[in-house]
Amino acid sequence: MSLRTRISCCLSLFALLGMMACRQAKERPSEALQSSKPSQPSPKAAPADVSTPLPADRPSGPIRFVDVTQAAGIHFRHNSGAYGKKYLPETMGSGVCVIDYDGDGWQDILFVNSMDWPEHKTSVSTPALYHNNHDGTFTDVTSTSGLAKEMYGLGCAVGDFDNDGRDDIYITALGGNYLFRSLGAGRFVDVTTKAHVKDPGFSTGAVWFDYDNDGKLDLFVSHYVDWSEVTDQFCTLDGKNKLKTPSGVLSTAEAISVLANSMALAGNFGSGEVTADDLAAGLQGSVVKDEDKDRTTWQEYLTNVLKKRGAEWRPLFNACSEHNE
Repeated sequence: MSLRTRISCCLSLFALLGMMACRQAKERPSEALQSSKPSQPSPKAAPADVSTPLPADRPSGPIRFVDVTQAAGIHFRHNSGAYGKKYLPETMGSGVCVIDYDGDGWQDILFVNSMDWPEHKTSVSTPALYHNNHDGTFTDVTSTSGLAKEMYGLGCAVGDFDNDGRDDIYITALGGNYLFRSLGAGRFVDVTTKAHVKDPGFSTGAVWFDYDNDGKLDLFVSHYVDWSEVTDQFCTLDGKNKLKTPSGVLSTAEAISVLANSMALAGNFGSGEVTADDLAAGLQGSVVKDEDKDRTTWQEYLTNVLKKRGAEWRPLFNACSEHNE
């Protein structure tokens, strides 16, 4: 091949390479634009079945519970103080709170207790705090907890009212309630007077809640009726024994006490013998408006019931009318 021919071939090759380089440079911006476009999502695959299969030995049928009270070491007994007078509070029972009082992550139990009446003292009874032993058993730690205070307790509510990270206890009781602040390490101290939450009367239930959203727990306390040993109603046929309603469930005096203070409760005593129909016959006003406690409510109520319930209520009517005149 001559020198001229070689030089011509080389020039042609350089020209071809240059044209290819220019073409690639022109194509790069479009490639960049193409790469900058968001990629289209690929169609989603159907979700896999991740549900956990039930164990083969899962029991079927009704759930059964077994009484393990004794085996768990819980020996609490409620003392209503009853000794024959049949006072109204004796029918109320008492409350219980589940609380992790020592912060160990295991739930402990607080039993509210009542007490003997002052005129018939036979023993001392207090609330009972049981510590969870983490093995299905409990230990009574009341004596070292600061909660061994005698009262006629009825209910309880748990809440951290001072925001220190420890649950505190409020106990409702006849004649005045109690607030116990947790000190930690399983100890409580009575701060009722300092906190101004004694709330005398016949308190029953209570609940902690932040009603004004200020980050601090507030306290709502509910009351039952206006009652005392002196004002307890006593209806009798023989002058000795308190008369029972025909249903045999709640004494007449107790039913009347309920009526005197709360119309809402009047339809819920005995075994349904007194219903909302009894109150619908014009009795509501006398129950609500008997501000001077002149006892006309009792007779109006009993007369109304007698008309509907028949002769079995007549002795009850006569006994209460004569005794409460």
